[in-house]
Amino acid sequence: GFDFKKLKKDGENEETVRRQTLTNEEYNDLIKTMRRLCSEKHSRNESELTWRKLTQMFVLVATNSGLRVGEQKQLRWKDVQIEMHKDKEGKTVKLARIIVRAATSKVRKGRTLLCRNGQYFERIEEIFGKRSAEDLVFSMDGKRIINLQKLNKYFRAMLEAAEIKDVVERGIVLYSLRHFMITQRIMAGLGYRAIADMCGTSVTMIEKTYWHLNDEIRLTSALADYRRREDGTIEVI
Repeated sequence: GFDFKKLKKDGENEETVRRQTLTNEEYNDLIKTMRRLCSEKHSRNESELTWRKLTQMFVLVATNSGLRVGEQKQLRWKDVQIEMHKDKEGKTVKLARIIVRAATSKVRKGRTLLCRNGQYFERIEEIFGKRSAEDLVFSMDGKRIINLQKLNKYFRAMLEAAEIKDVVERGIVLYSLRHFMITQRIMAGLGYRAIADMCGTSVTMIEKTYWHLNDEIRLTSALADYRRREDGTIEVI
């Protein structure tokens, strides 16, 4: 027999998640790099350009929706509806109402969520043209599920081009995008229940896996300060 090193599952503990999650700086670098690579100038041929654009959209939707990789690759156009809403400042924003069917969910429980930046789905339509309701969103032809091996290949290449360090050692994979989204929502002050409902998981899992963020939030709160201006108003510093 052979003794194989036991691999930890994604999200097995908080330290794993911390290492597998992109930092804000790394994510911004990745966004800039993807934008640069998704141009005819930096692509060798039409096939490479199309794959890069599809990978870019996969990343952007993942980090805004928190969908699992399996849920996202099985998403069909009938599951997505673009809606216009007003944000807190009264500005009109595009959101995507996404229906995750029970049959495509890891936990076999359907859910509906609102995803920021619904325009990303419009960009996918610009790449491939208008498709039918039954067609897959992330697919080269709309019929066949995206080749994950090839998607991972382009994702890793983009991470490398963005000069993100220790990708293999840290375990940065497509699932890391879900970690990033959840982390961002927690840091933005969204409640665990709302995040759990959006991501199709339990409050207990969110608390257990991302508990290390609590101290970071507490530290931010403890260091928060203000000063009073000459006119009597308060300025947060």
